[in-house]
Amino acid sequence: AAAGDAHGFDLAPRDAARLRLASRAFDAEIARGEAVVRNVIPALARSPLRADGCWVLRAVDGRACWTPEAYAERVAVAAAAGAATVRVDLERAYDRRDIVLPLSTEARLAVILARQAFELDARADAALFATDMAHRRRAICLTERDRATLEDHGARARATVSVILVSLDA
Repeated sequence: AAAGDAHGFDLAPRDAARLRLASRAFDAEIARGEAVVRNVIPALARSPLRADGCWVLRAVDGRACWTPEAYAERVAVAAAAGAATVRVDLERAYDRRDIVLPLSTEARLAVILARQAFELDARADAALFATDMAHRRRAICLTERDRATLEDHGARARATVSVILVSLDA
């Protein structure tokens, strides 16, 4: 599946309740973020769905849904009402690349390498934004003008820091 692919799944309420989601927002000031799939339940094992941080909840039973709490509430209501299925609409909102970099890497080089990994035009202005809670609270935004190291920005040895690459020229 590629970014932009959307899929609707009709799940029994008990299966829908097993689907775990995590909140993610890109800015501490934004109250509404998105709900990202954290696990793949057996009922969806043969689907393109993956728990890779790229699949985002869009709607439940045709109504927009943005948080894990709202999702759980809608699934519980459907189960209590005796619904046979719950329609869960998910979208692969992002493409993913895993890059391993030393802590001494300058932020500007991390942006350049990420842009190359996604095959963005070298002239495109881009930035990396942290998406995990620990780094988002500090409003981490890496640009090509940033000569600080990843360690200076709070990255630690053997830790995974999830970031999103944003092309500012799109």
